[in-house]
Amino acid sequence: MKKYFFVIAMSVYVLTGIQAQNSRNFETCPLEQIQKEWSSVPIKNVVNGSLGIMLEAFDRTWPTYVVGDARSVMEQGLSEKMLDKETGYKVINDAQNGYVEVSDYGTDGMYMSACVWNRSNGHKLFAVCLGQPTDPCLDFVCFYDYDQQTKMMTPVTDVYKGFARWTVDGQMMHKLPRQGKDMVIYEYGYPQCYVHEFTWNGMKPVYKQTRADNSILKDSESEDYVTGVTVKFSGSQPNIKDFMNTILSQEDIGEALGAVSQSWEWYRNGMNMLDGQSFIVDVDNGYIGFNEDISDQERLYVEFCYWNYADGKHKLVAENVVNIVDGKPVEGQYAGISYLKYDNDTHKMICVDANSLGIDMEMPVGEYSSLRRLPRKGKTIEYEFYLPAGKITKRYTWNGSRFVKE
Repeated sequence: MKKYFFVIAMSVYVLTGIQAQNSRNFETCPLEQIQKEWSSVPIKNVVNGSLGIMLEAFDRTWPTYVVGDARSVMEQGLSEKMLDKETGYKVINDAQNGYVEVSDYGTDGMYMSACVWNRSNGHKLFAVCLGQPTDPCLDFVCFYDYDQQTKMMTPVTDVYKGFARWTVDGQMMHKLPRQGKDMVIYEYGYPQCYVHEFTWNGMKPVYKQTRADNSILKDSESEDYVTGVTVKFSGSQPNIKDFMNTILSQEDIGEALGAVSQSWEWYRNGMNMLDGQSFIVDVDNGYIGFNEDISDQERLYVEFCYWNYADGKHKLVAENVVNIVDGKPVEGQYAGISYLKYDNDTHKMICVDANSLGIDMEMPVGEYSSLRRLPRKGKTIEYEFYLPAGKITKRYTWNGSRFVKE
């Protein structure tokens, strides 16, 4: 059900070659290095502010094969060219709108898009989006101010002022405008996806608003948790084991829940689990916890619990995945709390986002790791954020309709 973090990549390709940024003897530069260093490197001797010339200057400084393919098609004067029919790898060059992109049907490589805006001060704002869905998952935009007088592209780093991601590990994907001037960031989180809208103010895209929107999901497994997945149970009401069984029965549940699923089968059948694995099963309090000591340095902990809604018609189910390495929480791919709302009449549960439940998902500024805890008893959850300057703890208590911050 979480496969969509990679399936919905808007354009992806195959990465070939590695290069150190300070040497120009290689074909490509690693995206990790570009993401880390682009903002500190102005680009000089840029002849003019056309999209093709600025993209060429960027490619000289930060060469990648995917930008090279875009430039090649632009230099041929083509509006579109299919480079690989099998993968759908193609370049779209919209010269009229000052936009170019490279896309395919969905592989595990690199993708790009680029555009240019006219600024109110007579300069140009140039943007290049680069990304790849795996190894590692990256998506970022390099922004530059172009000054015709100095013939220099200067990095612009204040576009994201006032903006913060709404999930811990959701995949972020930028959509530069092919038409119009507004930019969008899609955040493919679990269980909720978001659309972050940026409007053009004459000088740059400015953060305007965020809206929840699960309609951007495309794969069938994740759609189950948008339209509702049926909970099977015996008796008058499901218990925590029924909710957990439903979650674990979905396809592509990820490595963490995969470990829980296998061990749960052994536990339910009275079989021995692997060394270091154990369950806490507290049906009366609506709680199940799974612990796995993977090694002396690494630990996995997964929790499930639920609370009743005050309306007597629904239940809120929570799933929490915690990864501990060397005694510290790690932001793994599936780490964090997911929420699902169960309907007593339809017997279905759907994903709900933390913000709609009253939980402030704005993350602390700077590098951090985080840890969440579900209660075995009571109705209070904890979010702990570990920053270089210290720890920040947020507590939220369920009141029957939403969480209230303590």
